[in-house]
Amino acid sequence: MKPKDWMGVVVRGLGLWFILQGITGFFSLVFLVIRPTVADQGWTSKDYVFAIIMNVLVGLIAIGSAEAVCGLLYPDRRVETTTEPPL
Repeated sequence: MKPKDWMGVVVRGLGLWFILQGITGFFSLVFLVIRPTVADQGWTSKDYVFAIIMNVLVGLIAIGSAEAVCGLLYPDRRVETTTEPPL
């Protein structure tokens, strides 16, 4: 595998990690709804919903745009040469 391919794996892995963080936040939200506590400190349900949306969104963007990110970091360096016919 080339470095560009490995970078794609890393970017997709980070995207998956963000999606998993969103899933973890979802379960935290479920536990908060099941067993509500006094919300004088810590996260409220709005905070969890916002964190879930942002984590899943960032994860999907990372997975979907991995090729574009790798294209920016590792551009194809093709040199086009023009040959003129001999006289």
